[in-house]
Amino acid sequence: MPRTMSAILTLLTLTACVSGRPEPARGGLREMLAGRSVVFENGAAQSFAADGTTVYELGAAQIGRWKVEDGRYCALWPSARQWQCHRVEPAGPGFDLVFIAKDGHRTAARYSHAP
Repeated sequence: MPRTMSAILTLLTLTACVSGRPEPARGGLREMLAGRSVVFENGAAQSFAADGTTVYELGAAQIGRWKVEDGRYCALWPSARQWQCHRVEPAGPGFDLVFIAKDGHRTAARYSHAP
């Protein structure tokens, strides 16, 4: 299984390099997000500051907090009472990352600029 995952990550990295998109940061999830911004399928943009601040923009900007907990990306928004956590994995062609909610809903994103 580790060889299969390694092969998949290598293929995704090569695809990103060939397509001209920036490749995901190497290392853990925090390194994949901190100091970076993504654009989602619906056109929304989200930035992840290294200090734990996140900004989600689709029309109006919403400012929240983010962290990595138990290998998942978690966000706390002003309208929520609890942290909402998602798995984050490399995505297929055309996207860099996919955010997977607890209910299995998948949202693909691409980096909006190189780190």
